[in-house]
Amino acid sequence: MTYVGLNNYGHQALAKTIATRWIQLNEKVYENTGKFVEKYNVEDLTLEAGGGEYPVQDGFGWSNGVYLALKKEFEQ
Repeated sequence: MTYVGLNNYGHQALAKTIATRWIQLNEKVYENTGKFVEKYNVEDLTLEAGGGEYPVQDGFGWSNGVYLALKKEFEQ
């Protein structure tokens, strides 16, 4: 949502920075763990995410979908 909103309001450079960081974080966690997960720690990239009402889910749909959509966006 943030990426689309920033793009729509003329902040393409910031939108791209945020999207690129998200992609890199997903890929870093995948390299370290061998899986995509539901939650990511975006404040401290050296830590794995956790906490909340239930344990971190592997391969969660929304996070996988956002990653794939952003990768596709930047391939064009």
